[in-house]
Amino acid sequence: MSNVLVEQFAFVQGLAPQDINGAALTEDVISLKGAEQVDVFINVGAIGGTVSVTLKQSTDVAGTGEKALGFGFMWKSAATSVALTKTAVTSNTFDLGSSDDNKTVHIPVHASTLDVDNSFDCLRVDLTDPSAATVIAVTYIITGLRYQGATLVDPLTD
Repeated sequence: MSNVLVEQFAFVQGLAPQDINGAALTEDVISLKGAEQVDVFINVGAIGGTVSVTLKQSTDVAGTGEKALGFGFMWKSAATSVALTKTAVTSNTFDLGSSDDNKTVHIPVHASTLDVDNSFDCLRVDLTDPSAATVIAVTYIITGLRYQGATLVDPLTD
């Protein structure tokens, strides 16, 4: 097995770094058909308002039948450390506010937690408008790939 990360994982930019205040966001939807897990990383720059974060699952990368995905925790970095602290999530949503400037949030999602019985195999991060200048980026790191190298299934297509 190779120790080159890009040969073991698929890296997908879910949302380019940008000020999301008043933006018509188009967070990418990814397919987990060819994978076991996705690690969602939200990188927060300066945050001027409150942003609610929800994971949405759908039956395809167009977002068909979109609904919230239940998850019970996320990991968040401390203000002066790179260490991540496990933090409980209630009602499938959590808020990021001014105390979250320059932090990283990590949400691990196993593909089996999606509503696979009803053909839900796609995912995206949903961010609400903070109504103030707020810079955020989203990256998906997809692991447990069934196909790698030239046969990698493109997670942005069905």
